[in-house]
Formats: sequence, C-alpha cells, structure tokens
Amino acid sequence: MRLDRGQIEVVDDFMADVLRAKTVAERIRIGFDLWTSTRNMLLVYLRKTHPDWSDERIKEEVARRLSHGDFFTKEEVNQSNAGKKEL
Repeated sequence: MRLDRGQIEVVDDFMADVLRAKTVAERIRIGFDLWTSTRNMLLVYLRKTHPDWSDERIKEEVARRLSHGDFFTKEEVNQSNAGKKEL
C-alpha cells in the first residue's frame, strides 16, 4: 500500500484483489451505481440549499459539478467551515 501527500484514498490490498476479480461488466456497473448515487445526493443537497432554484437550474448545476469534478463551490466549503468553528 502506497501513501504519499498526493494520495487521498488507499485501497486495501484485499479489496484490490476483490475488484480485480470482477468482470468488466461488474466493474462498469459499480462505477455507474457510484455515479448515480453521487448524482442523487447532489440533487437532494442542491434542492435543500437552494430552494429558490428551478428544477432545470438544479439539474444544470448537478451536470456542471459532475462534469468538472467540483462537488462544492468555494463558498459552500467556507460556509461549512465557518459553521464548524462556531461549535
């Protein structure tokens, strides 16, 4: 297992073996399910944090974030961090 400053997640060797044993179809299915779950969580999050946005605007924002790997805006991160400091 390799750890360095640029690596944020490490797959356990046993889990890596399990994933390697999967068929291509199984791995594609896992990836699709992860993407679908992420999309659904973003839809819920954006509807909650931006109740004034239309469904179309929310879907556009979900697409933008998924296509650029940008799940949270800097403003959202700063707001979240500010809330933690108050605790």
